[in-house]
Amino acid sequence: MSGSLTLLGTFAKVGFFTIGGGYAMIPLIQRELAAHEWLSAAEFVDILGLSEMTPGPIAVNAATFVGYNVGGTWGAMLATLGVALPSVTLLLAMAGTFFRYRSHPGKIVTFHLVRPVVVGLLALAALAVAGQALLDEGASWDQGIGAFNPLAALIFVLALVGLLRYRLNPILVILGCAVCGLLAMPFLG
Repeated sequence: MSGSLTLLGTFAKVGFFTIGGGYAMIPLIQRELAAHEWLSAAEFVDILGLSEMTPGPIAVNAATFVGYNVGGTWGAMLATLGVALPSVTLLLAMAGTFFRYRSHPGKIVTFHLVRPVVVGLLALAALAVAGQALLDEGASWDQGIGAFNPLAALIFVLALVGLLRYRLNPILVILGCAVCGLLAMPFLG
């Protein structure tokens, strides 16, 4: 039972101390997973991919999948409750005040100051996921271009061009990347 409470407390901490939504939670979730040794970095990236493809907010989906991996059905429920409860509680507590003072200069300044922090958290999450997806196993960013997995880099570039240049539907791009990954598996060892 103490493991379940740890799971609940860990995701409640992530939910309470993250500003900026689900993507901003990714670095915190990753840090907590490493601290508790619940999942490897590669397993976490797989869970993020699954969380993106399933309906619902990425943070809730990631918490549910991590909770299930760690503690089964009860773990999934507790992790989901933990990540969602702080936001719901704060939202309900602050809703009236927020709308009453929506034009207050202090609120406006605070939101302007928080934006760069959110961008930084999103950039950190993007770098962490990109490192797992684009670099060879065990490689790091400081090893330069030789650390890149050429096949993963090619799939990334094709997906990026498809999304930005040809405005392809993101769902089709995700499915296309999944097919490319499945076809490439025999060549990756």
